[in-house]
Amino acid sequence: MRITVHDMLQEPGRIAVRAEITGTHRGEIFGIAPTGKHVSFRLHEFHTLDGERITTTWHMEDWFGLFLQLGQFPPQA
Repeated sequence: MRITVHDMLQEPGRIAVRAEITGTHRGEIFGIAPTGKHVSFRLHEFHTLDGERITTTWHMEDWFGLFLQLGQFPPQA
């Protein structure tokens, strides 16, 4: 697995990150057996800061995009 940060934007009290996760599906994830497929999907994070400390994080990963690449959705519980 590799995480590549494409952009980081900062203004006073806030930071935004745009990144991409790439790798080969070699282990079970969400009940989906390994496929051996190379996959990549995007993630976005938004942080608020209080001085030098992160106080809140919003994190979003494109799981739908990953499932499309794997050709299946996780089983429903």
